[in-house]
Amino acid sequence: MLRTLSRTRSQTQTTSRRNSARHHPSILITAVGSPTHRQRNPTLRFPPEILDRIVDLAILSAFAQAVDPFASISSFSLASTHFRRISLRRYLLRVNLRSRKHFIWLFEMARKHGIRNHGQCGLVDIRSLSTSAGFITSEAPKLSYLVNLLDLDISFATEGPTTQHTCISIIFKKLLTLSPNCSSSLTKLSLTFLSRLDISLLRLISSSFPLLSHLHLSAADNVDDYDVKDICWCCFEELLSCSYYSPIPHMFSDARDLATAYGQALQPLAHLKQIHLGIYLSNEELWWNHISCCKADSIIEPGECKKCREVYSPTTLVREQTASTLIAAKLPSLKVISWNSYFKIRKETKTVRDIYSRRLHFDIREDGAVIRRRSD
Repeated sequence: MLRTLSRTRSQTQTTSRRNSARHHPSILITAVGSPTHRQRNPTLRFPPEILDRIVDLAILSAFAQAVDPFASISSFSLASTHFRRISLRRYLLRVNLRSRKHFIWLFEMARKHGIRNHGQCGLVDIRSLSTSAGFITSEAPKLSYLVNLLDLDISFATEGPTTQHTCISIIFKKLLTLSPNCSSSLTKLSLTFLSRLDISLLRLISSSFPLLSHLHLSAADNVDDYDVKDICWCCFEELLSCSYYSPIPHMFSDARDLATAYGQALQPLAHLKQIHLGIYLSNEELWWNHISCCKADSIIEPGECKKCREVYSPTTLVREQTASTLIAAKLPSLKVISWNSYFKIRKETKTVRDIYSRRLHFDIREDGAVIRRRSD
């Protein structure tokens, strides 16, 4: 045991000198025991609870540094069979698939790991999966192994208005057909970079995963992902025309109409506690009017524009309150509802004053009152 750890330590030191620029998290474990005790118990092992915690910290550190988590535990997993089982199990708890090639590699690695241990594919250990709709659709049959999935995060940045619904339908159908447990086990669902947030999507989610407690849907990412100071107005106008980030008044006549339709579609989610609807309740022409009156040498957000705040802010604030109240009335279990907003209450931090944030939260009290949160 100690000799194995010693070799691992030597390899770690050599690798760290070779890849010092990468700043991968490193792990050093030293086990010390009396000679008498080692003779009595030659199979002495490091406490698995501590190993779990160490591996978890290494993986979290890798996520924080935008480093591949597997690189932070690869040497650790080579120390022994016991270490390998723990490190791979913790790694598979939260998986961020970066490409179709990564998905194939992960599947093969997990399959071989499962055969060596308990005869099942290691993908059963995955609890949280973050991926892109494009390559997970092409590998849909492999979704049958995600039998214990609790948290699913899918980006639709590669999809458009005409392919979004088809892509979502394929993924949900494969999940529910090949892995029926997902219907009852999935509690958190996040769909980002959506082209539109319509009633058919909400109904599909409600019927597919009725036990959801957290739901995050965003159709404003395509707009929010860009800084208006780093993109020309012509390109930004084209970007605005490709996303239904603000459904009023073209998809819904007003906030009451929108909230009634959304609330009815989401009503089957009897366990929903928190929902984010990533759309703007201000009029769609807000950006167009802002661009037309904004000076070229003074590029600012609509929320920072005095004229936009005077014209659009009062109406938008009423819409946000009305929509939140109506949706909360349809979902008795709901505790928090949030929207995207250009006119939310500003906040201060120790480093930057008057930060502009586009996320607006409402808290639902036990008596049904819907209160706008003043700080996030």
